[in-house]
Amino acid sequence: MRDLARDRGCTTCHRETSPGAKDDSALSMAPSWHDIASRYRNVPGARQRLGALVLAGSDPNDRHWKGNAAFDRMMANEIATTPEEADLLVRWILSH
Repeated sequence: MRDLARDRGCTTCHRETSPGAKDDSALSMAPSWHDIASRYRNVPGARQRLGALVLAGSDPNDRHWKGNAAFDRMMANEIATTPEEADLLVRWILSH
């Protein structure tokens, strides 16, 4: 799954874990997969919601990571990523 995430451009902004203690002063570009999993793992419908975000991107006005990530939105990936791949990636991310 790491190869798929890299090949689809996910690792351009996302990391598997949050920055370490020595990097606390800098915001990540995007939330880590661990942070996403922590927030959404037990949320009903999270897999479908996150899969839709992977494909269509996010609304820049929906700042649910404000203060925790430098970017204000996620760009759409529907050209590079199939719905099946998005679901596989989200299931993998939620397993962190």
